Amino acid sequence: MKPYLFLILVLATNISLQAQSIVWISPCSDQTFCLNPNQCAEGMVTLTEKAVTSCGNSTMNYLYRIDLYNNGGIEIQMSEDTFSANLPKGVHKISWRASDFCGNVSSCTYLITVRDCTPPNLLCLNGLTQAVDPPDCTIAFDVDLFILQLSDNCTPTNNIQVGMRRTGDTSEVFPTAQTLEFGKCDVGFNPLQILVKDGDGLVNSCNTYVIVQQNTGCYCDPDGDLELTGCSRTANNTALQTIRLVANLVSTGGVSPPVIKNKLQAFSDSCYALSFDQLPWGGSYLTTVRAERTDNAVNGVSTFDLVTMNKHILDIEPMTSMYQLLSSDVNNSKTVTTFDIAETRKVILGVSDTFSQVPAWRMIRPLANPSLLNQFNAVVDTYQLVINNLQQDLTTSGFNFVGIKMGDANLSAAFVGDPDDRSDKGAPLGVYFDEKMDGEVTLLGVHLAQNVSLEGWQLALQLDPRVTTVYDLTGVPPENWSYDSETGILRVLDFFAVAKMFEKGDALFNLRLKQPLSATKASLAPEVLQPEAYDAEGLRRTLFVETGNNLPAEDGGVVFYPAKPNPFHAQTSVNVWLSEPASVLFEVYDVHGKRIWNEYRKAGTEGLQSFDIDAVNLPGSGVYVYRLVVGENRLFSGKVVHW
Repeated sequence: MKPYLFLILVLATNISLQAQSIVWISPCSDQTFCLNPNQCAEGMVTLTEKAVTSCGNSTMNYLYRIDLYNNGGIEIQMSEDTFSANLPKGVHKISWRASDFCGNVSSCTYLITVRDCTPPNLLCLNGLTQAVDPPDCTIAFDVDLFILQLSDNCTPTNNIQVGMRRTGDTSEVFPTAQTLEFGKCDVGFNPLQILVKDGDGLVNSCNTYVIVQQNTGCYCDPDGDLELTGCSRTANNTALQTIRLVANLVSTGGVSPPVIKNKLQAFSDSCYALSFDQLPWGGSYLTTVRAERTDNAVNGVSTFDLVTMNKHILDIEPMTSMYQLLSSDVNNSKTVTTFDIAETRKVILGVSDTFSQVPAWRMIRPLANPSLLNQFNAVVDTYQLVINNLQQDLTTSGFNFVGIKMGDANLSAAFVGDPDDRSDKGAPLGVYFDEKMDGEVTLLGVHLAQNVSLEGWQLALQLDPRVTTVYDLTGVPPENWSYDSETGILRVLDFFAVAKMFEKGDALFNLRLKQPLSATKASLAPEVLQPEAYDAEGLRRTLFVETGNNLPAEDGGVVFYPAKPNPFHAQTSVNVWLSEPASVLFEVYDVHGKRIWNEYRKAGTEGLQSFDIDAVNLPGSGVYVYRLVVGENRLFSGKVVHW
């Protein structure tokens, strides 16, 4: 039995090898060819098929047969592996046969399609303009109006299908409309698509348009609308939020009775759209637009600005931007003088709540070239728009304004949502209080705790107004300080044409006052006037008290700065100064004690560390509690109000 079994296995293996001995290495799949150029009857067809064999002699023999029009006949037969000839338009069948010298045979069959590949040639008119007329206020456009040239290589022109539709209309695969009608509500630009299809189903198209114009008595709406758009920016090209537009529109002819419209509209975003509606068609109108922004005069203004003004006046460091000159000209004299310094100083010291000659903000049209100085006569606060014979709704852009914060001579304030967001901060600068008794008079000196070269400084002290009498203040000019006996607030500032060198222990100023020993000690009042100094490198440095109520000795050189600004709208910052590296944990809670801010840890390095609270991460407006844990046991906390 075993010899017979071996013979059967050998025969089966040979049969399997013979069945797979010829393999086609070419696609042997359906092919499509285009008609010859400028012909409609024939197209050149070139085909090559190859096969390989496992037979010892690798020579292959090929045979192909072609059935024209695939109707069962054989019109072409040849013993080749390549066919190349013109075939008539239509669908044909080709059969290939490959054989080797071992008697193996393999075949493949597929279809050959010869077709028209060239769509119709189409040239269209680039748009038409026409007005609608009463009484029906409609107009029709025929497709032939837009076709300048139409031809096809195979289909006669009069047999080419033609259609048109509005661009974007896909309700029909191929439109059948020969005419489109437009009415009084189609005034303006209307894009169209013209389509053509030949006898072989090939489609071509072109884009064109019609502009429909109004005539008297043909209005879509009973009245027209005018929209004015624009944006407001700071002089530093930062988005300026929370402004108000004051606009006026009057008719100058063409309507009866006359039209007068006034607008006073606030916008919280930096970009806006102001609309006048129900304007009678055919009228002529004059529109005037200006912008306003209300604010406290002192916001964004500090002694740093006095330093900038003083350097400009003395020609030590002239201003480089017309926007700087405008912001410094607080007495509206069209120049920058010591009178502007005096006016700004009154606002910083709280002597005046407002500038006497200008508002807190001046909103102007952007200057083409702000680097050109002394353009005071070129500054324009308003826009005027003239509309003659209103025939359609209008949207007019470009009503842009630049906000000039008066008194902000160095343009250092960002004014994005919150009015006192400052940059260019240096390391905090320590001061200390020195109190001595001279009979019944207390001598209070405010001294610097390190060597530093300063261009200016400012601070406010809180005294006890119930029991304190201020006699005198020395060390600064008399016009550089003010005292409110009702609130106990003392404001002091100073600035220099050339940076002044202070040695450690030098006094910024000395105060002579009378108060009992039991009275509350003097403390900085940052909520009244930000305590800060401006060093010779142009950096703004926060002042803090190294000893006393503001900095307990056990805090080991950690200075905590409350959130600022507060209240805030977009963002506020909480800062802490580390005299040496320490870990810092920052958390924000709602008033119910629920932590809403993801825990934020930072490997605090020596120097100023800043933590931001972004409004986008808060659930809404209201009061929130924050806390900073420095190291393991030094805790600072406070509250912020988000509006």
